[in-house]
Amino acid sequence: MIFKITFSATGDLFSPSRILDKITGNFVVKSIHNPGEEKFPNRDDIYDFGTISYWHPKQFSTDDNVSDYENDFIQFITENQQIFRENLADDLSLYVEVYFDGGQCNFEIFSKSALTKLASASVSIPISVYVLDASELGNWEAEVVSAWND
Repeated sequence: MIFKITFSATGDLFSPSRILDKITGNFVVKSIHNPGEEKFPNRDDIYDFGTISYWHPKQFSTDDNVSDYENDFIQFITENQQIFRENLADDLSLYVEVYFDGGQCNFEIFSKSALTKLASASVSIPISVYVLDASELGNWEAEVVSAWND
């Protein structure tokens, strides 16, 4: 199995560009926009909310590293949640994607203690599961394992 988690902070009055220099950790900004910014160049559509999304520096994990991967997210959220909240991010979410090769799919997302920390930070956890061809998944898993071993 391959796991991909994206952390997102969103709010109607949240302007994430104001806090970029205050955020600690080495997570990678995946996307960002502020309320009032154009959605597309040369069009009238604007965002009526602000959001910022982060990826783990290694982006993906396999079963072998998922505990460390999840703990890194918890540490990042714990260290920065006050900054997000003080700047009007009212929705914190961890979007979990799970990729596997079909059949029965059993997995645990976050330990009990981790879930307690996430619940205290009012973080929601939507989950999506995707089935991949076994050879495609195997090749991808090899790449992910290699990234964790670097």
